[in-house]
Amino acid sequence: MKNTIIHTLLFLLFASASANSQSVEPSIEIIRENYVEIRNKMNTIKKKTINASGEDSNDPQSGHRNEFVLYIQDSDTLLIQEFNINDEGGPYSLSVTEVYYKDSQPFFYFNKYYASWESSMTETRLYIKNDTVIKKLKKKYQLHWKKIPNYDLLQVKSDTIPNKEVDISKYEIGGVHYVKNSLNRLTK
Repeated sequence: MKNTIIHTLLFLLFASASANSQSVEPSIEIIRENYVEIRNKMNTIKKKTINASGEDSNDPQSGHRNEFVLYIQDSDTLLIQEFNINDEGGPYSLSVTEVYYKDSQPFFYFNKYYASWESSMTETRLYIKNDTVIKKLKKKYQLHWKKIPNYDLLQVKSDTIPNKEVDISKYEIGGVHYVKNSLNRLTK
C-alpha cells in the first residue's frame, strides 16, 4: 500500500511537470520568433546611447562604466542593452543585459556576467509572458579574460555549452523592471 501511494505521488509529480513544460513551449516559440525578428532589424533601426556612469566616469580611479543602448522603431523601444564594467584596479566584472520588448512589454531577458576573480562567465535567459517569467535557463563556464574580444561579452560564443533549466524565483521579473526603470530615470 505504501509503495502504491509513493508511486502514485511520483507519477502525479512527473505528469504535472510534463504538462507544465508542454503548455509553456508554444509561448517559448513565439518569444524566439520575436527575438529573431528584432535581431534581424538591429542594423536598420534607430540606436540611441545613454551614458549612465555619472560624473566620476572620466576619473581613471573610478573604474566604473554604465551605459544603455536603445533600439527604437516608430517610437517603440524594441531592445534595451545595458553594459556595465566594474574595475577597481584588480579583480573586475563585466556584464551586459538585454531586455527585448514587443508592444512595450518585455518578452525576453538575457544577461552575461563575467567575474575575473573566478575566470567564469554566467549567462541567464528569462522567457517572459504577461509580465511573468515562464522559463529560466542558465549556464556557467570557465573563461579566461583573453578569450573576450575587446571586452565585448556579446562576441563570446557559448553555443556548445548547454543551458540548464532552473527554478524561477518570484523576484526574477525584478531584474527586467530594474533595467526599464533605470532607463526611465535617465531619460526624464
